[in-house]
Amino acid sequence: MSDANKKAAQEKKSLEAAINALIEKNEDFENKIHKILAENDRLANIIKDKTAELETQKTRFQTFEKNKTEELEQMKDFYEEKLKRDLVSKFITSSCLLSFFDFRSQIWPPIA
Repeated sequence: MSDANKKAAQEKKSLEAAINALIEKNEDFENKIHKILAENDRLANIIKDKTAELETQKTRFQTFEKNKTEELEQMKDFYEEKLKRDLVSKFITSSCLLSFFDFRSQIWPPIA
């Protein structure tokens, strides 16, 4: 073989080795891309699940808050009515007592 043929053969081997190395690197990068895409999908599913869970908790909290607000409103109404009833009852009792003592003073002479 001539020197030119030897040199060409060496160059060909060198280029083939470089091509094979690049093919292997390309396969490694493709594998890494697939792993990254799989991880991306996994994380997207986690985000979707957490978002759904958050919405569920938000709905539960809003329902709880609404129920507590209604309960507080009912208690407020009850105690406002109770206060009115108690005041009316005390007023009636006071009026009755005043009427009784006024009536008593008309019947019996004052105690000296």
